[in-house]
Amino acid sequence: MPIPIPQTVPISELRRQQDKILKMAESAPVVLMSRSEPAGVLVSPQEWNQIVNRLNQLEALQEARHNIAQNNANRSWVSSAEMRQRMQKRGVDVGSLVRP
Repeated sequence: MPIPIPQTVPISELRRQQDKILKMAESAPVVLMSRSEPAGVLVSPQEWNQIVNRLNQLEALQEARHNIAQNNANRSWVSSAEMRQRMQKRGVDVGSLVRP
């Protein structure tokens, strides 16, 4: 899948066209440019929340894989209740995936 060309806007335009640029960020990230170099990225709150949630899920998955490898090596296992507690501390909604 090809990577789309990002929307770019000179950072100096942010003051003059704030509403337009915020509207652009609703559909895709906007790269703010300063002297032809990326200075920041503007994303919608919804996209930011998706990024944070995805990162939390990936970190939890990485921890689970690490624990599985460690438990296999040590022949020790963490109870499902303890794993649920660890994941909840990370902010991962485990829902009904793991029973108490």
